Amino acid sequence: MRIDLKFSLKGLLIITFSIIFLLPAIAIACDAGGDGPPLTQGYWYRQCLAVPAAEGGIDPGRNGLGPKMYLEPDFTNGIMACANNDLEILGFFGTPTCEGLNATPPNDKCEKAIKQLTAMVLNVCSDRITDGCSINVQPEGCQATTVGGLKDEIASLIIAGDCEIASDCAAAVNEDIAFVDP
Repeated sequence: MRIDLKFSLKGLLIITFSIIFLLPAIAIACDAGGDGPPLTQGYWYRQCLAVPAAEGGIDPGRNGLGPKMYLEPDFTNGIMACANNDLEILGFFGTPTCEGLNATPPNDKCEKAIKQLTAMVLNVCSDRITDGCSINVQPEGCQATTVGGLKDEIASLIIAGDCEIASDCAAAVNEDIAFVDP
């Protein structure tokens, strides 16, 4: 939970404080969420191709190929806004959703990890999965037991440069192979 507080001293100075409360993750069984199974980074990338670049989407390039309309309800106003906020909370300031899905250069391991993390965040923001879903990503090299814990762990791994492990752990969630009963 995040609370923003603003204080003003005789109208001259405005100080803003953001307080983030970390609530303990409660493990729950997750049948891949209420809106269907989690989707891969390829699906979310195609959603961004349908959003005009001026609105935060991905420019499909000079040939203009790509979907003309995104399929995800409320993608630009709801889901992208949620993901932008989550990526900031995770420490990826200045990495908007669609930029996170557009790995540049495409063979960079850390860019791939950010792409997978962004897709996982989009799966949470679209209500396909929740932060409380129980997972097992130990075979991929991560220790978290919930999706919410894994988002934090992956962010730390990327920042530390352990990007291949981060990418593998996020992919296990996005590909619907990491979910377990608590």
